[in-house]
Amino acid sequence: MAGVLDSARMSTFVAMECRVSVENVHSFVLGGHGDTWCHCRVFHVAGIPLPDLLPKERIDAIVERTRKGGAEIVNLLKTGSAYYAPSAAAVEMVEAILKTKRRFCRAPYTSTESTGSRDCS
Repeated sequence: MAGVLDSARMSTFVAMECRVSVENVHSFVLGGHGDTWCHCRVFHVAGIPLPDLLPKERIDAIVERTRKGGAEIVNLLKTGSAYYAPSAAAVEMVEAILKTKRRFCRAPYTSTESTGSRDCS
């Protein structure tokens, strides 16, 4: 769920920064929450690569806010904040399967040397 959840957060933050609908944003975040996650710099806004739309400093700020997004929600909501976002991510994944949406959902994996990446699970 972390991949779906953090990807949704990142897409939301990109949409807010670019002032577009989140439906026009495509981003991937892989790994666990916080300092352990690895993100893939695959961001598109309506098919346009994010670096063509925003300076590196703004992208880095969005990445950092995404990394700390869970803590931000906990600090705002205090109690009862740990169930909503994970349940929304679980629903998204289940709908993709049950409704045969042919949709990609990010999920943790243990990479191998053949992928060229390591320690991103």
